[in-house]
Amino acid sequence: GIPEEYGAYDVLILHGLPKAGSNLSFKNKAVWYILTPGSGSINTDAATLQLNPAMPHDAYAAANASFSTFRLPDGLNAVLDKLPPLSVATGTATPGAGTQVLFYDRNAKSPIWMIQSGNAPQALLLGEGLWRWRLYEYRFFHNHNIVDELIRQTVASLATNVSDAPFRVSIPKYEWSDGERISLDAYLINAAGEQINTPDATLEVMDSAGKKQSFSFEKNGAAYRLNLGSMPAGSYRYSASTVFNGKKLESAGAFVVSSIPIEAMEQGADYPLLYNLAKKYGGSTVASPQIESLYDSISKNENIKPIIRERATTVPLVDWKWYFFLIVLIATTEWLLRKYWLAQ
Repeated sequence: GIPEEYGAYDVLILHGLPKAGSNLSFKNKAVWYILTPGSGSINTDAATLQLNPAMPHDAYAAANASFSTFRLPDGLNAVLDKLPPLSVATGTATPGAGTQVLFYDRNAKSPIWMIQSGNAPQALLLGEGLWRWRLYEYRFFHNHNIVDELIRQTVASLATNVSDAPFRVSIPKYEWSDGERISLDAYLINAAGEQINTPDATLEVMDSAGKKQSFSFEKNGAAYRLNLGSMPAGSYRYSASTVFNGKKLESAGAFVVSSIPIEAMEQGADYPLLYNLAKKYGGSTVASPQIESLYDSISKNENIKPIIRERATTVPLVDWKWYFFLIVLIATTEWLLRKYWLAQ
């Protein structure tokens, strides 16, 4: 059932809640609203909503290239091309101040997935179907890493904004490839709520075998930053610490490094590379709308001509044994016939 108190929860994920006619209130809490046909009206600062969840329509998601709340997963667009539509509430949603749009409706260009930062951060998904996304990603890519990462990053961005810890570490994503350079950021807040980096901060990373490595954060503006470089495949746990006002502050977490072939890291076409290869070797590139011009470009290219190759081979007749026996047979037959006819 629905708990009576929410103080123990940093983030609430409301799938189809609150129901129509309910009096639930989630003020001053980090909330992710996922609308369904049974959803009722919600009060949110993330967007101005005029929606009817009971009249959904299909919406294919398109990523917002300017989204910056967190880093979008690599290969996202290739996965989006294979995903089914979300069942999105009919109506309009106008993003509020400080709200960033993660996904738009590809056809209507209206926002369908939004995230707002602040003291009480919120996320809005104006429809349902994430479970279908996971199934389709597994069908075409044999994993559901991209969809899981979008969900994890959305929840992490909400949880980060409500964290009251004075010192915390932020990592862009949970899963990395063994060819990527892993980076972390750390933030220290003083009693006045100001971000500072006066004391030094260190990081200790431990792999699954228990081997530990120690690093020191670099001071970056008013924050901390550390580039670990690429690391071997495996599971890792990290613990960051600093000493401020005589008190030791710590922040811990984990990440995974997977062994991913280079070919699998970029699942979409690398058009700049294709253009450069064509230019380097005297070729050309033709977009699909101009595909009919491909025949003319080939037929008028002086470097593309039919090539006829001729090769003569001399073989001594003596090497053709059956010719020899055929000639002997013919000569013998002629000699016998001649002897026969002369004897008549």
